[in-house]
Amino acid sequence: VSSSPPWNATRTDESPKLIPKIIHQTYKTKNVPPKVLPLIESWKLANPSWEYRFYDDDACLAFVKREFPEYIDVYRNLGKDVERSDFFRYLVVLRLGGVYADVDTECKRPLDPFIQPKDTLVAGWENEFPTPHEAIAVRRYARTRQICQWVFAAAPGHPALREVAEHIAHTLHITFDQNTNRDTLERTGPGVWTDKLLKYALHNPPSKKDTIWNVRILPKVSFGAHPIGIDNLPADNPDVVVLHQFLGSWKSRSGWSKKKLGFIGTLLQPFARRPPVVVAPAPPPPAPQQHVGQLYPLSITWNPPFYMQVNLKGHGDPQADEDTCAVLSQYGRWQPALAPGQSPTVADALVGSLGGTGADKRVFLDIGAGVGLFSLAAASRGHKAIAFELSPNSLRTFNASIQYNGFQQQIDIQEIALGSTTEDICVDWATGPPTMLKCQPSDLSLADISLEPLSPERAYAPMPAKVDLFRGYSSLFSHNLTTPDSRARCNRTAVRRRLGDALAVDMEVGSVRISANGWEGRIIEGMKDLIATKPPGVILMELYPSALDRLGDKNGDAADLVRRMYDYGYSDISHSGEVCHERFVNLTRAVRLKGGAGFTTNQAIKEPTWCALKPESIGIVTHRVGPKVPENFLFVYKAPPSTLQRMQTGGIRGDRQAAAVDKLLRADEDVEEDIEEEGMESDAAFRSGWPDLTSRLTFRRSQQISQKQLPF
Repeated sequence: VSSSPPWNATRTDESPKLIPKIIHQTYKTKNVPPKVLPLIESWKLANPSWEYRFYDDDACLAFVKREFPEYIDVYRNLGKDVERSDFFRYLVVLRLGGVYADVDTECKRPLDPFIQPKDTLVAGWENEFPTPHEAIAVRRYARTRQICQWVFAAAPGHPALREVAEHIAHTLHITFDQNTNRDTLERTGPGVWTDKLLKYALHNPPSKKDTIWNVRILPKVSFGAHPIGIDNLPADNPDVVVLHQFLGSWKSRSGWSKKKLGFIGTLLQPFARRPPVVVAPAPPPPAPQQHVGQLYPLSITWNPPFYMQVNLKGHGDPQADEDTCAVLSQYGRWQPALAPGQSPTVADALVGSLGGTGADKRVFLDIGAGVGLFSLAAASRGHKAIAFELSPNSLRTFNASIQYNGFQQQIDIQEIALGSTTEDICVDWATGPPTMLKCQPSDLSLADISLEPLSPERAYAPMPAKVDLFRGYSSLFSHNLTTPDSRARCNRTAVRRRLGDALAVDMEVGSVRISANGWEGRIIEGMKDLIATKPPGVILMELYPSALDRLGDKNGDAADLVRRMYDYGYSDISHSGEVCHERFVNLTRAVRLKGGAGFTTNQAIKEPTWCALKPESIGIVTHRVGPKVPENFLFVYKAPPSTLQRMQTGGIRGDRQAAAVDKLLRADEDVEEDIEEEGMESDAAFRSGWPDLTSRLTFRRSQQISQKQLPF
């Protein structure tokens, strides 16, 4: 076992940082408006150990003249004050390093925990859109996917900042667009900022070991939340680091308008202006076009951080009825059927059960890996992962992330589907590529499949809403290759195998994730030998009871599957998702009707992420799972006393992993007992929400009692 401490959600690397602890802000004069003062103060209060530097117009001019004489003429001759403001922020951080922040931004969290020791440039995604029309024509962004520049951090001398400065110098006399708003976006604003950072990030991935210069782009929640919650991102999300209050705006419909600027737009007004000379011996270079197939680097909220290459919103494969890449881009996290930040997370349970960094040789199995989030999380902590995935779109994204992080030695992708038998299957019916399915793959039959060419004008059309056919987990008939003309009509075939046949005999499996749209029972049937001889300590199923019923399983329905897992020795069972939430709501309703299980009026129970599941409640819980969104079922192996073989082969390991998971999921058992007692006495109130429930409900609390009142 490694002597290094295990990673956890709160551990912070205290090593010295390459980015200096300096905060830079500017305003036209030293007389800052009263409404801005609390925002400035927020930076000082949240970061007491950081140096704070403020610059008015005169100080900005003096700084550029002193530190960058080669750029002073460019600086003076920029046509707008906002362009000078843009230029100054790049130059001051290029020379001194640190954090630049607009004065109408509020620091919501300390900077130290999220700036890593080896970071040399940290920025954040501002927004993304499915099409250029929506981004540029409707919402007036410069790019379909754009990086914000109202706040960023960098080490002094970063080459990407120098590239931005050179771009501004070389395009001083070029008009990018007759609309002066867009002209500014391309010359000094987020257009050029996004282009240069993406270019540098692409050519300097974490896997490149011969340079210290890197670019880490945080999810939208870090810097890009709007104060009124635009784009379904609440301003009070706990992961918001910096909140832009948008107290001023420099944009107008016809171009830059001084009347609509507010205080931000009047930055640096005293400078003498010289109108730019527009010369066009040749057309100006077009702005780089982002396209549907482009992948974008994203720093994932995980300890330690790792990176993913993600699809543009609306163009990645969905899982659990969600656009996985879009959720990741917004929050830096994703987990099926749960809010992204709800903890302990699915990844905590799966990867945490494997132990500390490189703790042992146990392998993580990721069945239905999708874009590979959980495998990448395991690899970031030094664990081995075997991922099973068939969808070409997910595989392209997943493989790009592996290459970008340099995880080739940790992650092995098996391009097969799993089940209870070995067979050839079809995963794409076609008359000729490229094709797009017009119906939902989960409901396909051979007769239902309609195909059409993917025309250029549909290049930005979203991917099909369901990708179960491409992943190998649609209906039995949809994959059937036994009819006379089926192979001729199949565009892509694949192999379905039993998990036991796909693994090396001596492999130690620590934890397993199964995301298979109703194939969970067949996959478990195909891994019975593994469970009997070397049972994985933890198995997580994204369980779709309705999909399992449609598929048909000789061993019974979802409740039978959960009971079978219990009989196999997985007697410690928890579930998480909408049903767990429903149980909690009903339970706390009963407690409130009774008067609260000993809690004061200023206390309330923190909603758990995971609910304990007892054998007598299995049927009702599986019955309550909806048809579209799965419920997560977490099975922790604890060898039954009557099974000597399992005690000998897996019991010790199982107990050790069970303890690791228990540490994540269990807390404050005495409070749990109080709540259970109240629930027993208020059984009538339970039945109003759970008609078939005849036994008391129990649950595990994810955190200690919160002082914040629950919203019900």
